[in-house]
Amino acid sequence: RPDTGRMWSAILARVGVTLERPATGCCGMAGTWGHEVRNAATSARIFAQSWAGQVEAGMPVLATGFSCRCQTQAQAGITLRHPLSLLAERVQVSMNVT
Repeated sequence: RPDTGRMWSAILARVGVTLERPATGCCGMAGTWGHEVRNAATSARIFAQSWAGQVEAGMPVLATGFSCRCQTQAQAGITLRHPLSLLAERVQVSMNVT
């Protein structure tokens, strides 16, 4: 969905989180495509061109796509969270639930 980022921004704003949504393209994984040996170099190059600078900047990064989270772990050694995990954390904190 092209409006996913905007939707997550609105949802997380309700729990006090402001998202920055830098322009990024494909992470280079594209489902299972990036896992195929014949596509590995191209997949890594796509990641380097679009996502690497964002995830290596030191700011927390969220990603809705499973492939994007896998690619970031594989290429940069960084584990990304799904926005839902941040939402759950914020809701628990605001409700004082442990």
